[in-house]
Amino acid sequence: MSNLVERTAKSDFNLGTQPIRKGQIVNLDALQLDQLVAAGCVERSDALNALVPVASLPDTQRLAEVNAPVDAEQALLAEARQIADQELAELDRRTSERRAAALAELERFNTEHTGALSDARTRADTELSGITNEVTEARRKADAEIAEIQGGVSAARAAADAELAKIAQEVEDAKSKNKGSK
Repeated sequence: MSNLVERTAKSDFNLGTQPIRKGQIVNLDALQLDQLVAAGCVERSDALNALVPVASLPDTQRLAEVNAPVDAEQALLAEARQIADQELAELDRRTSERRAAALAELERFNTEHTGALSDARTRADTELSGITNEVTEARRKADAEIAEIQGGVSAARAAADAELAKIAQEVEDAKSKNKGSK
């Protein structure tokens, strides 16, 4: 810190991220001094610097000392946030892994059971088709038997009608013979 020069700010400016107000005393290195002199914010010589009015503001060294505990707490807070963020990221990662595993298990379950369901449907459809074919065949046979029976009934009826007609003819013939013999 022996390379630092103490100067009084002639106007407001920022030293890094720290705002400096007019009249505030700051400690500057050679590069900062050159830049701020060129910008008209501070004087180069000690004599001209002594003429710059000093405000009742704390100098940056005292601000740094006063802010040191706050800065330390902020650093601890930042570290705690970083640790919490890492823990949250780890929880997110594990949650994501578990979600992916659960989805994979669900997909496997669905595939397995969808396949079993599909197989059961196929078997049921095959059995139903077989039963339908059996019913169709039984109907065809029953219709054939009914047709055969109806054909037999029609033939028997026709034969019976013919026999009745023959008997009726014989009865007529016999009546006619009996009339002719009397």
